[in-house]
Amino acid sequence: MNSLRLYIRKIINETIEVGAIKITQEDLVEILKGYLEAAIWTEEDQLNDDNSVIDDENDSDLKKFTIEDLDDNSKLQAYSDIKKFMEAAGKDAISEAIDDNGLFQLGMDIWLTRNHHGAGFFDHSYYHESELTEAAHSLGEVDLYLGDDLKIYFSNVD
Repeated sequence: MNSLRLYIRKIINETIEVGAIKITQEDLVEILKGYLEAAIWTEEDQLNDDNSVIDDENDSDLKKFTIEDLDDNSKLQAYSDIKKFMEAAGKDAISEAIDDNGLFQLGMDIWLTRNHHGAGFFDHSYYHESELTEAAHSLGEVDLYLGDDLKIYFSNVD
């Protein structure tokens, strides 16, 4: 994950403030890491279907995709979406989610909830569940696809 940290440091040199909460660059890396890992995990079957070199009868040929396979602009899009989510959810909801389950889980729950994966914020019985869920849904759904360059890209569905 060091390359993601280096990438974030190159492109993002800010602290996000949501109300009185300050989300540092290192915090953003953890949230983004959770978000991107959840994205790849939920879309891995589709990505392998997109990869024409896969032999359907031999699962050992399935590629294990990682964050490193994501296009840089898609990482920027993910960061931008996380920032929009935080602004929409508000400080109390963000604070509760981070305090209860951590930064990485926040990122995962943003992805899972925005894409209606049947898991996400409602799994944790948050007091501010509706704010978190509405903020994630306001982002609209997004999926991943494998480009001709074998890089992973985000594609808006909504």
